Amino acid sequence: QTASEGSNSNLQVREDGFGRNVEIFRSYNSAATPARIRFSNSRGTAASPTIVASGDMLAEIRFNGYDGTNYDSQAAKILASVDGTPGENDMPGRLAFFTTADGSSTPTERLRIDSSGVAKFENPTGTLIISSTTGNDGGRILLRETTVDAWSIDSTRANASFIITDEYNSREVFRATNTGLTGIRNNTPNGILDIGGVGTDGLIVRT
Repeated sequence: QTASEGSNSNLQVREDGFGRNVEIFRSYNSAATPARIRFSNSRGTAASPTIVASGDMLAEIRFNGYDGTNYDSQAAKILASVDGTPGENDMPGRLAFFTTADGSSTPTERLRIDSSGVAKFENPTGTLIISSTTGNDGGRILLRETTVDAWSIDSTRANASFIITDEYNSREVFRATNTGLTGIRNNTPNGILDIGGVGTDGLIVRT
């Protein structure tokens, strides 16, 4: 069937008034049975499917808007692909998120999470913005080893500082303030470079 906007698909849902289009409900007395959408793909045919290969696209969700002429222009999409050599009970995958720049109708990949869990961000300026919803906190990056906090990088508005902390040993190792002061092992620097120490710790210069 072809819908009025020219889309050819086996299942179409259209709502021209105020209301919801598609909802999925599930009621079952278990914590591990959510409402679910499943996308499955193979090579070959429906009668004789064959194994997929690395790089094969498995599923795609597109977000299109009417551009004054048709619904062909994409604003964003999410793409799932095979990310490695698959086999029986072995299906490595990656997930990619795309957005479309102003003046274009073709989405560009912005974020990829590969089969090893590595996330890759891409944009023209290489900008990643991390912000807090509270008044005095800035962005924060926390690095962990499994479940153990190892290092953190903080930018705080309360004391206008950029801070690197050894979370495992609960000690601050670096601080730079908005007044141009820098502290190493000193969270209250009084100079351009203020180096503190504990016990025999201090500044060592070797040649």
